[in-house]
Amino acid sequence: MASPQHDPTGKDDLGGSAAAAPNPATARRSFVVRHGAGVAAGATMFVLLGIAAAFLPRRPLEPVPPPPAHWFDDRAKLVSPGFASGKSTYLQQYVPLIVHASVLIVTEPKAPSGAVEEYTARVANAWKIGANGADNGIALFVFRDERTVRLEVGYGLEGSLPDIEAGHLIEATLVPQFAQGHYEEGFDDFLSGLTGKLKAYSEQTDRVSTATGIVEYALAVLR
Repeated sequence: MASPQHDPTGKDDLGGSAAAAPNPATARRSFVVRHGAGVAAGATMFVLLGIAAAFLPRRPLEPVPPPPAHWFDDRAKLVSPGFASGKSTYLQQYVPLIVHASVLIVTEPKAPSGAVEEYTARVANAWKIGANGADNGIALFVFRDERTVRLEVGYGLEGSLPDIEAGHLIEATLVPQFAQGHYEEGFDDFLSGLTGKLKAYSEQTDRVSTATGIVEYALAVLR
């Protein structure tokens, strides 16, 4: 049963014919007529805001610092000078001979403004770590105050150290040692695990290359 309609004159219409229901199409047209200008103005404002945003000056990227003078560059002073010097010599002279890769470690007091991932990738690419054309460089960045670690691996080494393996290596070596303030032990564990992975992959690749060479030679003889 329909409820009585309220009369703005103060009298309730309890009798007579029932009020006609509003036509939905008429209601929609009435809304457009009443608010069409406002809707159009709002849409125009959104378009203008989008155009303005495209022309707003972008935040300048963090400048790329000059390449480090040492292969273990402890700018954040996390380890002793003797440790840093010894590891720098180790990374420069020993690592490339056993794993055919270049490894650089840089510690910074603070992380750059903006995305750390974008910064470290850009810096590692600008420094051109590794042999020319091989892209076999690895750069470990440690940001002291933010307690952030980032490992950048060249495309030439992604087969030996994919992203998931790199993540596991950091979690198993640097994270637990750094949490206890044992920075030198953390770097030792990290380098030991890293060289072990790279060496195992290099040996496996050499075996596959040798086997392939033997097969190719045998096929050539049979021809």
